[in-house]
Amino acid sequence: MTGRCVAVALSVVVAAGCRDVPFPAAEVLVWEPEELAGGGAPPLDDATSVEVTVVIEDRITNRSFGPGEDIVLTDLETPPEGSEMQVRVETTAEAGDDAFGQTATFTISPDAVAPEVLVLAPVRRAHTLIADLPNRRTHPAVCTSVDGDIYVLGGVQGNTLVPGSFAVARADRAVREGPGLPRARQQFGCALDGDRMFLAGGCDGDGTALRGFEVSASASAAAPFAVGGETLQTTKNTCGAALATGGGDVFVQYDDVLERRDPDGALLTSVPLSTSRYYADVVAVGGIAYVAGGSLALDGLTRAPGTARLDEDGSLTELAGSGPLAKAGAEVFQVSNTGSVIRLHPENVTVINAADADVPAAFDAARAVKVAEQDNVFAVLNAAGDRVYLISANGTVTMAFPGGQERPFGHLVAGRGGALFVVGGNQPGVLVIRPEAG
Repeated sequence: MTGRCVAVALSVVVAAGCRDVPFPAAEVLVWEPEELAGGGAPPLDDATSVEVTVVIEDRITNRSFGPGEDIVLTDLETPPEGSEMQVRVETTAEAGDDAFGQTATFTISPDAVAPEVLVLAPVRRAHTLIADLPNRRTHPAVCTSVDGDIYVLGGVQGNTLVPGSFAVARADRAVREGPGLPRARQQFGCALDGDRMFLAGGCDGDGTALRGFEVSASASAAAPFAVGGETLQTTKNTCGAALATGGGDVFVQYDDVLERRDPDGALLTSVPLSTSRYYADVVAVGGIAYVAGGSLALDGLTRAPGTARLDEDGSLTELAGSGPLAKAGAEVFQVSNTGSVIRLHPENVTVINAADADVPAAFDAARAVKVAEQDNVFAVLNAAGDRVYLISANGTVTMAFPGGQERPFGHLVAGRGGALFVVGGNQPGVLVIRPEAG
């Protein structure tokens, strides 16, 4: 083994290299294998970039370094004595494997002079965190635009609602302020049609159902929402609502109803579902909407079975399959809890057989997306929010998240180039996963 030193200074400028630094500061020794399996240079020698993440309590700081640069972090905000800290190092390889390693969580103390040790191990997939995002939140609304931007709105932290929203550009991961909300809320639905953003349902801080239907004419310009006279049904629970747009209409699912509304919120069709659903998947292609997944109760503990399709003529068909939905272009897929993948739209076809998927015994499908630029590869987020499964006809690969990044009730979003984004789940930042095909 060979050792390399990463000097992490929390409030003082530290010269390049490894040396003692005054409190409050920390040193981390990064150890890497001298030789990788199959040959090749050690990860730090082979890296085109090295990303260092420092997590202090709820605050995340990312720094990127080029090949051969001294890895020194300086001028970070001084934390109080006794704060808990963790350091992660991730390399992007030139020719070999990427590598990832992290320290155990340790307590900052003026007496802690011994360096922490971090061991780099080759990985097929790397995880990074987009730093400097607004604070952690559970139950935000998450929706994506046609140009790839991810909008994260509202949510709750503990018992306090999180106001406002932010947007992440998938192209360069730049973060900007999103549209202002008519009121802070959690467990609500959002959807976009072009640049128009729609919000519906949700709860306030004490769980009281909200019944508004609001429209922003330009989400990208942070235009205000128009709060109209259209409301959701007063006899239903609107917490855990979900939205989708298609064919010029907006589809709203809450409790045990699925509705088609016009872009101003006027009700066109309302059909009863066979069971109540909360946090469900709703996707629409043209004037046809599908709803599946979600939970039978707001606690999220019991998965809702079955699937329903609302056709353009207003008729509802209950389908046999269960599991989260994934929309890709004009196609709609469903991942079952056995690992099989069915294409529901435009026609019902088995894409991946359960035997070929060969999912692990603990497989648990909560959210699903089709991985971009891959031939029938699907990513599935489990209910605990601590791992993603990559499913293909060649089998299933499990990707556990870095320690401390569990995101229950998280949202899974497919990015360009095969990237995956995991948002929410009572964690700060956005977890980015760059998978390869299984």
